[in-house]
Amino acid sequence: MSKMTNKFNWVLGFFIIFSINSVSGQNDSVIIDNDSIINSLLLDYNRRLVAIEQQRVVDSVKKSELLEQLKTTDNIQKENLLNQIRDIDEEEQKRITLKKQRIDSLKMTVPGYPVIGIYKDTLFLVYSKVGASKPKERAINITNRIKKLFDDDFLKTDYISFVDEEYSVDIVYGETIIMSISET
Repeated sequence: MSKMTNKFNWVLGFFIIFSINSVSGQNDSVIIDNDSIINSLLLDYNRRLVAIEQQRVVDSVKKSELLEQLKTTDNIQKENLLNQIRDIDEEEQKRITLKKQRIDSLKMTVPGYPVIGIYKDTLFLVYSKVGASKPKERAINITNRIKKLFDDDFLKTDYISFVDEEYSVDIVYGETIIMSISET
């Protein structure tokens, strides 16, 4: 009976270990699938924002041209030009509203990753990737840079600056980019 019990215990133990490994493997695949969905959402979201931004640039150039024409035309043409400028301004407002809606939608569907401050508090959440850095990686990197600055006994806050880029603003300390901020 003892041999039978030992075999049963051994088989049961093997089955439990195998089951745990199977379950954890399934969790890994669920996490990978979830990451794929999130990455797909972010990619689609970023594509749409780029398209909106490109249209904004086209409209901005058109508006500048209309404003230049406005200076050298008669009153009848001025009214037409002013109407076109008004239409461009209305479209810009619609784009801004659409961007805000997309950002709110992104926050509802994609998890935000916390940037942790020096007192272990959440400073803000990172929702989107920049370049090859995924949101989680960005949050970790920003947290590490903030900690490194805090640990620097010779930190000169005067060296912290903001640098405007095409689609973002970089927060820089000396030559080091602490983080980039974009509309997303």
